[in-house]
Amino acid sequence: MIKKTIDYKTIAKKLLITLKALIWGVVGLVFIKVKSIMKNELWLIGETDITAQDNGYHLFKYIRGKYPDKECYYLIDSNSPDKEKVEILGNVIYHGSFKHLIYLFQAEKHIGSHDYRYWHYPGYSKIFSKIFGRYIKGKFIQIQHGIIHIKSERGFHYDPQKPYDMVCVSSKYEKKLLEDHFNHPKKVVKITGLCRYDELENQEIYEKFIVFMPTWRKGLHKKEEFLSSGYCRLIEEFLSDKEFLSLLRTQNIKLILYLHVKLQHHSEYFKKYENDVLRIVKLGEESVQDLIKKGNLMITDYSSVSLDFTYLNKPVLFYQWDFEEYVRSYDVQNPEEYQKMRFGYICRSKSELVERIKGYLADDYKVKSIHKEKSDIYFEYRDRKNGKRIYEAIEEL
Repeated sequence: MIKKTIDYKTIAKKLLITLKALIWGVVGLVFIKVKSIMKNELWLIGETDITAQDNGYHLFKYIRGKYPDKECYYLIDSNSPDKEKVEILGNVIYHGSFKHLIYLFQAEKHIGSHDYRYWHYPGYSKIFSKIFGRYIKGKFIQIQHGIIHIKSERGFHYDPQKPYDMVCVSSKYEKKLLEDHFNHPKKVVKITGLCRYDELENQEIYEKFIVFMPTWRKGLHKKEEFLSSGYCRLIEEFLSDKEFLSLLRTQNIKLILYLHVKLQHHSEYFKKYENDVLRIVKLGEESVQDLIKKGNLMITDYSSVSLDFTYLNKPVLFYQWDFEEYVRSYDVQNPEEYQKMRFGYICRSKSELVERIKGYLADDYKVKSIHKEKSDIYFEYRDRKNGKRIYEAIEEL
């Protein structure tokens, strides 16, 4: 059994940021009591503190292009590999800065693709929220990280203590799910589509790619826990499978592995498997959207990014080697329905996965009609006007 270690360096860094935020928070509150320094229509937009490649970034890009005079700012960590993408657009605020605190208290609209309790507040967000949460006014808008389809995670449920004033969805099906299953008020849920889909289109390139994007798992942040997990072992076995590697070389195809942002710090471990047909992509090297554009086939386990892929009418394979454990860990209340709604073949073993890959290669990556019918219910719009709908809906709040 591997002995768990405490990451004192990370804890100390977080505590320092939290202490600084608390001090600046007090100063900020005093300051805004004396003088109002911002316009009323101040918008704050973000994703996680280190990314600018999801719906937050694409909405910000849309607003900066269409409405450059809008008092709209993007919140990101100063060490983020994505920061240059937003810096060229202007109106950037660095996470944990004094400006972050002042604008946080003044913002009328707080807009994010992830839960604002985690990306919006500096340092240890729970501590900051407990002390200063009551002073942060304005409306909170959830523009979504992905399309919700049967997921049972607590974060999607309506929270009367910390409610959203608007939640964006992509279809009537998803709206009904949020209202009936997750208890969001009907007036809050708006069918707009995801902003990042406005720039999603197939990229014609000479090379063929299979994109492997497994989602994250709980309890795997630390290196020791990750390396001893079945999650890591199954990925390793797949990347080193001789039959699969031989298939890639014979068919002149390359595989790209891209870990979920919450596990990106483990990407370096898999670099040892890189070769002429296998590449490990780290955060900042290529965006998820760019990988989706150029991929011919996607392999994931449970990630909603699969819907981005099928939006482009490209096939998805679900490699669910740990389904029973996943159901228990994430409180999936109806496992049979969860599987029935999948819009691609479900593979429970590596051998089954390789055989399905062979089938798609032989059929020139053609999406099966039964899978296309299942995926179509998730998209109300395909007109590249999602950003416009979201912006107008926020303005009306």
